[in-house]
Amino acid sequence: RISSYNRGGFSAKALRNFSEMIKFGFDPNLVTLYSVLSSCGLLGLVREGKSVHGFAVRRELDPKYESLSPVLVELYAECGRLRDSEAVVRAVGDRNIVAWNSLISLYAHKGMVIEALCLFREMVTRQIRPDSFTLASSISAC
Repeated sequence: RISSYNRGGFSAKALRNFSEMIKFGFDPNLVTLYSVLSSCGLLGLVREGKSVHGFAVRRELDPKYESLSPVLVELYAECGRLRDSEAVVRAVGDRNIVAWNSLISLYAHKGMVIEALCLFREMVTRQIRPDSFTLASSISAC
């Protein structure tokens, strides 16, 4: 239900349902948390997003950020917190290329050419193998 609201453009309703879910003692899964974090980003609610992120960390729902890292990158970037997005990518290390790709794509979209290319170079230096999306995002930054 929450992910349907989010996909349908009803982000505020998704967040209300999440609050009710927690209030009544239901445990969210990663799909629910992904949708809630996405809703927070779309609405520019960084404080609420950080709270949900903290909830996931405390509950150890995604201990290595393997599932939530891409949406966390987007959440923080959409709320103007690019440094937090970078921190998520660096916390993931080489385990999740999707998070790296998300940040490179965001840099490219915002016209931050140097940052996008520096991140690409950092990936290569860390021996994280770029995929076709990485290359396309890096080229589009130029």
